[in-house]
Amino acid sequence: MSLSVSEKVDWNKIFALAALDGGIIISWTAYHNFQPKLLQHFHFEHLKQFVLIAQSAVMLLVPLLAGWLTDYYRKKSGNNFSVFAVGISVASMIFMAVAFAISGQTFVNLVWLLPALIIFWLISMNVFHSPANSILEAFSKSPQMPLMMSVLVITKIAIHGAQPLLLSSLEKAGGSFTFLTGGVILVVTGIWFSRSTRDMTFTHVEGEEREQNRFGIVLLFGLLAGLVNSLILHFFPAILQAKFGARETLFEDHLYISLMLGVTAVATLPLTKLVRSLTVYKSLILALFVAFAAMLVLLLSNAVGISIVASLVIALAYAVVLITAFPYALTNIAPENATFGTGLFFASFELSEVVFSLIGNHG
Repeated sequence: MSLSVSEKVDWNKIFALAALDGGIIISWTAYHNFQPKLLQHFHFEHLKQFVLIAQSAVMLLVPLLAGWLTDYYRKKSGNNFSVFAVGISVASMIFMAVAFAISGQTFVNLVWLLPALIIFWLISMNVFHSPANSILEAFSKSPQMPLMMSVLVITKIAIHGAQPLLLSSLEKAGGSFTFLTGGVILVVTGIWFSRSTRDMTFTHVEGEEREQNRFGIVLLFGLLAGLVNSLILHFFPAILQAKFGARETLFEDHLYISLMLGVTAVATLPLTKLVRSLTVYKSLILALFVAFAAMLVLLLSNAVGISIVASLVIALAYAVVLITAFPYALTNIAPENATFGTGLFFASFELSEVVFSLIGNHG
């Protein structure tokens, strides 16, 4: 006996999920920009290392716990996004609480709560991400899955690519307004997502062959996809800046990342045709091989032209990895464990990000 859902694509759900993911990225951008400044401004610098370690633990552990809880409640009640609702509600309220705490307009001094608010916000943000994205399991066998993923990927990549402009806007807006706006964005996108998914049902179907969980495969491809992502965003920009930065403005950190993400975003939609013709699995294996091979060339080459070509190849392979890694992971998860498997994928994907963050902070 297994869970089954309709495979018919409802694009309203996909666009709602894309908007929610976009809101999450904007919220994380605000957090990463203002968190160190707030700790310093309100004399909590001594807690910087603690917050970083707590953040790392939350990003790796909470998606798994949230996934397990969501699957547990869903088995009991069918369509149940209660864990999602709690997570996004708490995240929104904490964003707004931080806005008031640092505004200086409150009747009581709430600044002393700031470190605790940061930790609870980290937890709540990671609570609802996996339950929300687990709805894609309903469409994991759909031939439209690569196209659906392209909508999500383009949304994420576009916001990441516009990060310099976004950071500049956040700085001008100030901390209080930014956190208040972040809370509103999460509320609005959360309501849209909740309304678009409230008709989804997860029912037990008698006679179906039970699907197997292959959590090892989910973990492996989450790690590989996350490594590609982190190398592109954190490792190679610094390497290329050291090699060519003095004579080639193209390889300056923010410009290089924005150009890479721009190529990835533009290529994502056309590459869905390749994915559909090759299958998700073959496309993923090919993209990972090409990405790591081109990265090796980029690492060893001292020629500007070769480095540019290798970077373009990496950007194209990156697009395919983003389109295929999560859908392939979903095919290795039984429907009744969809949210836990989703949490496992995102936690393993984030492992490289956590490692680079800890190394960068230590350095």
